[in-house]
Amino acid sequence: MRQMNDISAATLNDILIAEGDLHAARMAIFHSSGAGYVVFRNFLDGAQLRHMRSFWLDFDVAASGFLPFSGKAAFRPECPNFVSKDDAGNCVYHNFLWNPPVDELTWSAAWAVHGIRSRISGRSFFAETLPHGGRAVSARVTISRQSQEWIPQHRDYMNHDRRFEKNQFDFSRIQATLILSKAGVDYRGEGFRFQRNDGAEVDLAVAENLAPGDLVLWRYNNLHSVGSVEMLPGGSGFMRILFPLEEMHAAPEIAPSSRSFLARLAANLFGKA
Repeated sequence: MRQMNDISAATLNDILIAEGDLHAARMAIFHSSGAGYVVFRNFLDGAQLRHMRSFWLDFDVAASGFLPFSGKAAFRPECPNFVSKDDAGNCVYHNFLWNPPVDELTWSAAWAVHGIRSRISGRSFFAETLPHGGRAVSARVTISRQSQEWIPQHRDYMNHDRRFEKNQFDFSRIQATLILSKAGVDYRGEGFRFQRNDGAEVDLAVAENLAPGDLVLWRYNNLHSVGSVEMLPGGSGFMRILFPLEEMHAAPEIAPSSRSFLARLAANLFGKA
């Protein structure tokens, strides 16, 4: 008998979670008796997993058109993709769905994962896929090779400083992690730590014996963090794809001094910017 938090019926080839599994997934994530997460075993098959790992481990940033990541204030409708790297070999690739896909499989997986998440949380399959309306999904390919504390412990959608804004205490939000590496084989360390609904803190990779290709959907409001990670010889490090709903910002205003001569002339003649 499979566990309530282990739903193996949905894969990338299926795209959709079965209607009968929606209730079980919601109970596992949201109910106090649930774990706070569900696991879709073998969401990627062997060929899909090998391709995705190979593509991102050998990704040619110079030829990709990705811009250096300068902070989330740069996320806006129709913005390009971004990349951040450090001297320890840690890297993050921010992929937005409105850009031409650099990898068709990753792009397809992002649509499928977000659609499954939306259905479990009671939203439209296509909710927040496009950059209008405040937030939009991205596929954040993350490879942690050497770090002491990658992401400090925190809760999402529970921002006390912005408590009077809409959705700052949204308990229905779900995050997703597509696992592309194996603890004890590709890396060692704390990895992804998660506080279950019963308050117990677990290393999810160890507690659930997560394998590359597994998909985990988990409650965003629960405390979580990524601790120390050390890449093992011959391994990839802690490699996964997250699917955050990023806040979209307005395009920056163009300073008058940087406008073209014709634009400034029109502004002077007709009073238009």
